[in-house]
Amino acid sequence: MRIHLLLCIAIAFISSVATGQDLQSPDRRETINDLFVKQIGAAAEIFSGPDYVPQNYRKTGSVFYASDSLAVGWIVYDGLLYKNVGLQWDILQNYVLIQGKNGYSRIILRNNMVDSFHLSGHTIIRMEADKESNLHNTDFYDAVYRGKIQVWARRKVTTNYGNSESRVVYAMRPQHKFYIKKENLFYQVTNRREVLNVFSNKQSEINKAVNSENLSWRRDFEECLTLAAAVYDKTN
Repeated sequence: MRIHLLLCIAIAFISSVATGQDLQSPDRRETINDLFVKQIGAAAEIFSGPDYVPQNYRKTGSVFYASDSLAVGWIVYDGLLYKNVGLQWDILQNYVLIQGKNGYSRIILRNNMVDSFHLSGHTIIRMEADKESNLHNTDFYDAVYRGKIQVWARRKVTTNYGNSESRVVYAMRPQHKFYIKKENLFYQVTNRREVLNVFSNKQSEINKAVNSENLSWRRDFEECLTLAAAVYDKTN
């Protein structure tokens, strides 16, 4: 049924562009994408996943990254770009969620069909594990910094539990993992020493920049890492 629908839409598109417009231009491809999405509507594959049921337990912290509520963003799913959609990212269960067509439910998307998405100022891309580039996990990676040097983050939380007022309380603790991509190789870094080892010929410049911004490698690791990458790009 879905293939038949797409075929009908494709035939309609072919007829509409028979005047010789350039299908290869980025603007034209985006227009065609938008028309596909508009025509498919609620029948799109993106709306066919299971409903998301929030965990009903007492907790501190959040299982979501970037936004505790649905945030307007875009997502590339099953090869199609969906704009201005409500998105959320549960990083405890690693679920990407989209607002249902009914306006209130949330739908769990299939991770292997998500190419990339953007919400709350973050662009997240699904990357496949690649031993040659030293990337060991297929997962979603947040593009923290992209220049000649790249910084990526795997956003995760872990749970610890304790008792409060005779009730179990789960504490959500961020456990983000960070990677530098340099000359097509990924380096996982967890502290100042590992970062400076990757940028070994710019250690003094990086230390000077971090100190001038009054940042702490322990307290502000992500900010220090981003600044280190920017300094390396600028001075290398």
